[in-house]
Amino acid sequence: MIYLAKYSKVRVPKVYSVQRTLDGPVNQYAMISEFIEGFELSYEHWMGFTEEERTTLCARIGEQFRLLRSIPSEGYYGRIYHQAFDRMFQMFRTNCNHPCGPYDTYEEFAAAVIRSGETCALVSILSEKERLPEDVELLLSEYKLALETSTAREPFFTHVDPGPKNTVVRRIPGTQDHAPDWEVTLIDWAGAGWFPAWVQGACFKNRYGITDIQQQKLYPDLANHIVSRFYSDMECGAELVRIAAKGTWGIPHGIY
Repeated sequence: MIYLAKYSKVRVPKVYSVQRTLDGPVNQYAMISEFIEGFELSYEHWMGFTEEERTTLCARIGEQFRLLRSIPSEGYYGRIYHQAFDRMFQMFRTNCNHPCGPYDTYEEFAAAVIRSGETCALVSILSEKERLPEDVELLLSEYKLALETSTAREPFFTHVDPGPKNTVVRRIPGTQDHAPDWEVTLIDWAGAGWFPAWVQGACFKNRYGITDIQQQKLYPDLANHIVSRFYSDMECGAELVRIAAKGTWGIPHGIY
């Protein structure tokens, strides 16, 4: 969030302090930040809004992601300041003892994701905990082809968990001169970093493509407004999620 406050116009709370609270194989940190007014978006809230309120809110959420994607690319794939992705990051998981990246080219990035998909598919078969379709080889081939032929390769700063629980909204009452509006703040930036353009679409598909009956209204509305309307380069991500979901491996279980 400190990085975003310095290099972007994305709305983030001010960070006052960050302290390490636990040492070990995985360090844990505590953060003290400015209080964010509003409430986490939910199905119940969404269904209570008018159609006009929903449209305005979708536009405000989309605005935050436009600002996020306007940060000038630093030309690599990884965390800020040319750091590797966390070794527990499932999108690249093949060996948790080694960090993932940073990757200087898209080819390196795609190769790491493909290796992880192949590994996850093999582990699923050997563990017998998940049943994979008989045409898993065909699915892996389709998955690999989609990754390798994607044209949405430019690194964009990406929020990898953009679900409702990480979207804090505050209603701004209307006045005589202004219609009611919304203030949107995205939270939980763990895992954020530089990814190919299509990854944000995959993240949206993961978080907003759930088929839970109660959420079938909320997720399609937001996904259609943000992915389809604003970002054509995210469509590849949604397609990769569709392919990987057939085999219960890869991106649907592996963004973060």
